[in-house]
Amino acid sequence: MAAMAPDEVLQLYHAISVLMAQMARAAEARDWDRLRTIENQCRDITHRLMSEEAGTALSDQQKQRKFELLKQILADDAAIRAVTQPWMDELQQLIGRTGTQQKLNKAYRPGLH
Repeated sequence: MAAMAPDEVLQLYHAISVLMAQMARAAEARDWDRLRTIENQCRDITHRLMSEEAGTALSDQQKQRKFELLKQILADDAAIRAVTQPWMDELQQLIGRTGTQQKLNKAYRPGLH
């Protein structure tokens, strides 16, 4: 497979950056359906970059632009995690409590399983 054109690589990083900003806004709004939809779009572009970017030579200016885009992508990722991680932790605790409750019911209330 031939390497991607440098401009195409930067366009895809830019597209990921735009999507990550949208994901951050969706997370802040707790719009989980929108977050998941955008995440799938972002994943598709990321997979394409991972499989096709190798071997693409970037100029120093293009490398700098890629670096700036990556910094913004990581900042948006951190913002998304700041919102979703506490929610995920709470969900994990709830699942754990539910599992413990089911075990207790089985052990001490044999007719309820």
